[in-house]
Amino acid sequence: MNGLVRKEVRSILPVWLLAMALAIIPVWVVWPGPHGMMLEELGLLVFAPFGLGVLLLGLTPFGQELNWGTFPVLLSQPVSRRRLWLVKVTVVGVALGFAFLALCLSNHFRVDSTLDSMKHTIWRNAFERPGEQSQYFQKLIADTRRTASQDTLLVGGLEVLAGFAGGLWTTLLFRQVTAAFWLTLLVPLGLTVVGSSALKNFPDAVGRSGLALVLGAYSVVGFFWAKRFFLRVQDTQWTGGNIALPSWGELAAGRASVLGRRRPKPIRALVRKEFQAQQVNVLLAGGLLLVHLGVIAVRRFSADYLATHQSIAMTLDMVPWLWLAMPLLIASVAVAEERKLGMFQSTLCLPVSRQVQFLTKLVVATALAFVLGGVVPLLVDKLGPHNSITGSAGGLAFLRGIRPVESLQLVCSVGLTLLAFYGSTLTRNALQGMGAGLSAAIVTFLIILGAQSAGDSLEFFLWRGPLIAWIGWPVMSLTLFLLAYRNYTKLQPDSRLWARNVAAVLAMLLCVSAVTTIIYHRAWEAWLPEEPSHGFTFVGQNLMEKREVVGGVFRPLLTSGYLGMSIQDLTPALVKEFKLQQSTGALVANVEPNSPAHAAGLKSRDVVLQFDGKNVADSQQLAMTVAKMKPESKVPIEIERDGSTLTLQIDVGLMPKMRWMAQQSRAVSKLAASGSQTAVVLPDGRLWLQQRSVRPIRRRMVDQGMVAWYATGPRHTGFVSGSDWKDVAATLGGCFGIRGDGTLWDLSETEKGGVVSRMVGEDHDWVAISGGGEHFSALKSDGTLWQWGWRHTPSGLKRMDPMQVGGANDWVAFSDSWTQSAAMKSDGSVWRWYWGSPSPPRRWLTGACTEPVSYALTYNAVASVCADGTLWIGGDLTNSEYARLIGFGQAQRAGGEMVRWGNDSDWREVRFVSWGKAVGVKRDGSLWEWDVNHTFGPMSGGWVTSPTMPSHYSDWMSVCEDDNAFLALARDGSLCLWGDPDNGGYDSWNGLPDSRRLLMPSRLKARRIADLAR
Repeated sequence: MNGLVRKEVRSILPVWLLAMALAIIPVWVVWPGPHGMMLEELGLLVFAPFGLGVLLLGLTPFGQELNWGTFPVLLSQPVSRRRLWLVKVTVVGVALGFAFLALCLSNHFRVDSTLDSMKHTIWRNAFERPGEQSQYFQKLIADTRRTASQDTLLVGGLEVLAGFAGGLWTTLLFRQVTAAFWLTLLVPLGLTVVGSSALKNFPDAVGRSGLALVLGAYSVVGFFWAKRFFLRVQDTQWTGGNIALPSWGELAAGRASVLGRRRPKPIRALVRKEFQAQQVNVLLAGGLLLVHLGVIAVRRFSADYLATHQSIAMTLDMVPWLWLAMPLLIASVAVAEERKLGMFQSTLCLPVSRQVQFLTKLVVATALAFVLGGVVPLLVDKLGPHNSITGSAGGLAFLRGIRPVESLQLVCSVGLTLLAFYGSTLTRNALQGMGAGLSAAIVTFLIILGAQSAGDSLEFFLWRGPLIAWIGWPVMSLTLFLLAYRNYTKLQPDSRLWARNVAAVLAMLLCVSAVTTIIYHRAWEAWLPEEPSHGFTFVGQNLMEKREVVGGVFRPLLTSGYLGMSIQDLTPALVKEFKLQQSTGALVANVEPNSPAHAAGLKSRDVVLQFDGKNVADSQQLAMTVAKMKPESKVPIEIERDGSTLTLQIDVGLMPKMRWMAQQSRAVSKLAASGSQTAVVLPDGRLWLQQRSVRPIRRRMVDQGMVAWYATGPRHTGFVSGSDWKDVAATLGGCFGIRGDGTLWDLSETEKGGVVSRMVGEDHDWVAISGGGEHFSALKSDGTLWQWGWRHTPSGLKRMDPMQVGGANDWVAFSDSWTQSAAMKSDGSVWRWYWGSPSPPRRWLTGACTEPVSYALTYNAVASVCADGTLWIGGDLTNSEYARLIGFGQAQRAGGEMVRWGNDSDWREVRFVSWGKAVGVKRDGSLWEWDVNHTFGPMSGGWVTSPTMPSHYSDWMSVCEDDNAFLALARDGSLCLWGDPDNGGYDSWNGLPDSRRLLMPSRLKARRIADLAR
C-alpha cells in the first residue's frame, strides 16, 4: 500500500471506527422505543449520532494535520498537491461510504427483525385471522418500512454530503478545529431552516427534493471550493491580530493606579484563563442560538407544513439536541488544547497546586457546559409552539422508558462534560479529545444498557432494579475523577497511560458488578435461619395457656352448652339501683323465649350467684362455664331476685348455630391485615393493633365505589385498652372491632400514637365481622347480615352506615374479598353479591355443611372447613388458576356445589392469599401452603397442586392474608409475616423480581413483626 494512503488510513481509523459505531448501535438501542412500542419513523436519536460521527470524520483529514502541527510539512512534501488532495478525499470518502452503508444495513435489519418479531408475537392473532385488522397491520408494516428507508437515504445521505464537504472547507479556511466543527454544523442547519421556510407551500415530495437540492448544491460548492483553496493555500498564519471577547476585569485593572501593589488572586486568574480559552465556543454558541431561534420561527409560522412533512420536521427537531455538542467541545478544549499549544507545562509551574488547577478547570467547564448545553436550549425552546426535542410534552423514549425532556437534557449536558473532560486528559489536542469523549460516552451508554439488560433473563440474572445505579454511579464517577486527575498530572499521555486507564475501568466494573450481585441477592441470608425461632411456652407466657386459664377452649365443639339468656357484669351503679346484697355474680339482661333459661323460670334482672355449685364472679366466667357443660345436663343455679335467694334447676341445652358462631368468635384468636392496618385479637380478649390513620385520595372505580388510600398521621403499635374484644377486621380504609358486650367500634384513627376508638350505633348484638377491599360485613346474633363502607356522594367520598343485606335472618358464615361478598345460610346454601351493587345476593353454590368453622372467599372461589375437619372448595374454577388445587374434573363440579379439597380431615382454618395462593392451619398446629404459580386455562385432572409445609414448627394458632403475603400467630406470641405483601416482591407478568425494588425478595420464608407475649 502506498505510504500516503497508509498514513491517511492510520489518521482516520479511530474516528472511522467511532463513526461506524454511531451508525450501527443507535437504532438497535432506541428503536422501536420503550417496551417495544411501535414508532412511525426512526427518529432523531438514530440520525443525530450518525451525523456527529460523519462530522468528526469530515474534519479529520486536515484537522489532524493542524492538531499535530504537520500541515506545513504536508505542503512541503515532494508530491503534487493534486495527488495529496486525491488521496485524502478518496480515503475519507471511502470511509464515509462504508459508514453510510453500515447505517443503511443496520436500519434495514433492525426494522425488518422488529416487524417480523411483532408479526409473530403481539400481532399474531391479527395475522392468523384475515380481515380488516390484518389488512391494517399489513399496511402499517409496509408504511413503516417505506418511511424508514426514505428517512435513511435522505437524512443519512445529506448528513454524509454536508459533513464531508463542510469538514474540508472549514478546516482549510479557519485552521482551527473548534471553529471548523461549529461552522460545519451550523451552515447546513441554517440552509435547512431557510429552505424549509421557502418550500413550506409545496407538497412533501417537492419539499424533500428541494431540501436535498439545496444541501447537495452546498456540498458540491463546498467540495470544489475546498479543493481550489487547498491547491493554492500557503502556510501563512493569521496576521489580523487577536480576536477575543472583551475582558472587563482587565479594562478595570488598566484604569487602576499602577503605583499600588495589586493583591494576588490566583483563583480568579485561573477562572479568567479558563473562560478565555472557551471564547471561541461561546462565540459559536451565539451562532447556534440564532439558528435555534430561526427554527422556532419556522415551527411557529409553518406548523401546518411541518405536520405533513415529517422528514423536514425531524431535521428541524434535531437542532435543540445540537446544543449537547457544547459540553463535548468545552470539556475537550479544557486540557487537550493546552497540551497542543504547548502551554500545559507552564501552567503546572504556577504558584497554585495542581489540585486547585484541576478543580478549577473541571468546575468552570462543567458550569459553562451546563448553561450552554442544558439551560439555554431549554429556555429558548420554551418559545416554540411545542417541545421540539420530542414533539410532545410527554417525554423522550430513551433507555427503556419515557424520560422527562428537561431532566434528560440537563443530565446529558453534565454527563457529556465529565466524560469529555476525562477524555481530554488522555489526549493531546481538541479533536482527539472530542473523539475520546464521544467514545467514553458510547462506552458509558453501552454499560448502562448492559446493566439494564442484566436482569432480562428468565433463567439467570445478576440484578434488577435501581441498586446497580445507586452503587455504580458514585463508584464510576469517583474512579473517573481520580483517573482524570492522575492523567492531568502527566505532561504527555502515552500508550501505557491508556492501558492503565483501561485496566482501572475494567477493574472498577468488575468490582461494581460483584458487589451489586452480592448485595442484590442478599448473600448474607445464607447464614440466617429461614424463619424466626419459637421460644419455649411456659404457663403464663403461652397465649393458649393464658386463654385456658380463663376457661375457654381452642375451637368450641357443636356440643357446647346453652342457656338462652343474655348476661352482663354487675357495676356499682347496678348494685345500688337494684339494692343487691353482694356485688359479685352475673346480671340477667334478657331471657329468650322457649329457651332452657325460660323453662327454668329465670327472669330479667335476676342475679346469678352460683352455677353447678360454684360461685359466679362475673358474666365471662358464667359464659365459659356454661359452654363447657354437656348438653342435657341438669344443674342447680342459685339466683337473687327482689332481695331473696332462690335455687332453680335448669336443663342445659344444645347451643344453636347463631350462638355457636358468637362463641366461636370469642374463643379463638383472630387476625386481620390490609395495607397499613394489622390487628390481632388474642384468645384472652386483648386486641393488638399496628396501624396508621388513612385518608382517601381519589375514586378508583366509579361503578364499584372503590377508592385509593394513603397512610397519614402517627403510627400506633400496641394493645388497645380493654380485654373483652372478640373479633376484628381491617381494610385499606380502616379497622373495626367487636367487643364482648356485642358493641361495634371504629378503630380506624390514631391520635398522638394512640388509637381513637368510637362506638358505632347503640346495638349490642354484633357477633362477627369481616373486611373486603373498601367495605365491611358483620353478623348479628339474630342472623341478619350487615354491610358498610365508602361510597361516592355529591359532596365526595363518604363512609356509609351499616345497612342490612337482603331480608334474610338465617346467615351463619360469611367472608369478603376485594369487591365481592359471600355468605352461607343455615340450610348450607352459599350466596354471593358485589359491594356497592343494588342487586341483592344471588344463590351461588350448594354448601358442604351448615356449620363451618372457617370460611374464606377470593375473587372466584370460596372455601370452608367443616366441624369434622374436612376442607371444601367451590366457585367458578374451571378456567381459573384454582383448578389446579383440585383438578379439572372436580373444578367443573365446583361450579354448582362445593367439592372436597384433599383427603385430610384435621383442618382448623383456611385463607386465600392473592392470586393462586392459599394457606391453612391444621388442628395439630402445622402450617400449610398452596401455590399454583398463576397458571390459567383447562388443566388435566392429574395436575393438582399439593400443599407444602413452609414452617418447621407446629404451634400455629391462626392465619390471615395480608395482600400478597400472609400473617401467622404462634402459641408463644410470635406474629410472623410470610412473603412480601407488595405482590410478593415479583413481577406478576414475567415472574421475575420486581424491578422497582432495591433488592430481590428475601429468601427467608418469614420474619417476626411482633412478639405479643411481651
